[in-house]
Amino acid sequence: MDFLRRKDDSVCLEPRSLFSVFRVKRRFLENSEFGLLYAGKRGGGTFSEVSAIDGELRVGGFRLGFVCAGEHRKGKRRNYGGKAEFSWTSRSFQLNGYAQDVSSDFDISQVGFFPWVGRRELSVWGGPMFRNRGPFRTIFPSLRIWCQREFSEPRPEYSISGGLSLNFTNNWGFFFGLMVGRWYQEGELYGMYNINFWAWSDRSKPLSASSGFWYDSRSYNYRRKYFAPNGGLGFDLRWRPSPGLSLGLEVNNTVEFKPDGSVEKWNWISHPTVQWALRRDMYLRVWLEPNFATDLHRANVLLSWNFLPKSWAYLAVNESRDNSEGRMKLKERIVAFKLRYLFLL
Repeated sequence: MDFLRRKDDSVCLEPRSLFSVFRVKRRFLENSEFGLLYAGKRGGGTFSEVSAIDGELRVGGFRLGFVCAGEHRKGKRRNYGGKAEFSWTSRSFQLNGYAQDVSSDFDISQVGFFPWVGRRELSVWGGPMFRNRGPFRTIFPSLRIWCQREFSEPRPEYSISGGLSLNFTNNWGFFFGLMVGRWYQEGELYGMYNINFWAWSDRSKPLSASSGFWYDSRSYNYRRKYFAPNGGLGFDLRWRPSPGLSLGLEVNNTVEFKPDGSVEKWNWISHPTVQWALRRDMYLRVWLEPNFATDLHRANVLLSWNFLPKSWAYLAVNESRDNSEGRMKLKERIVAFKLRYLFLL
């Protein structure tokens, strides 16, 4: 038996296990590809495995991507999940969409991660593209239709939304969106609307910024246990003092409202980042999250080395600290090393 020792000296036993991963991809039609994947874990008298096929078909301005996976665990029947997405782009029109269907018993937690199981979802959006009209480089009005059904809920959710994106000839721009729909949460099907606005400066300049806001007329606040409006403000600043160094600061403020519309709490979260090219083939990224809303602060350091063409080595350190009691206590620290090597058959 292998074991891990927690910070409080308690022992978490983990059976000795064998992990195996197999991945093969094949290109066709110049820039399209098809792949097979297998990942498995065996140990402690049990097993968990997943097999998948995926692919990308690209022809001109059309793209179709798909993945279909089946998982099998000891004592359980096989379960399946899949997703397909497409996009079609021409000079005067864009159309995009995706559909997915994932079984509620689809579980690959022993060998991988899938964020949300037990639902069907469909979304289609697009619109005409107008180019070089006066001070605007592009004008893009869009329409989106979305629906989903979670297997654990008695009714589906759906929405329709419209947006307008304007990009000026100096690369500044803004976006305005409006959405209306019906959602199902905590046993209640309710109608709501969302508005959002974002503006940005020229991202190709050494100094750039973006900012915006969003507002939901009604949603369920899981922390407060009630339905109420909510909204937020955001600001992002990027500065490149040299070609190999990029500094960033992202600040977000989520606003919780009470059911009567008054403000419950302002939640400030910031993300300072540093990206530094130490050499032509070695990069360092530092990402911080001072979170004064929960007093749980996180940090990530990633060192990447491109030692051969399309072959990388990664060293990552993740750490979180809890300051809820006024003392910055270590909550979790994870160190990981990953090697990715490309060879041709």
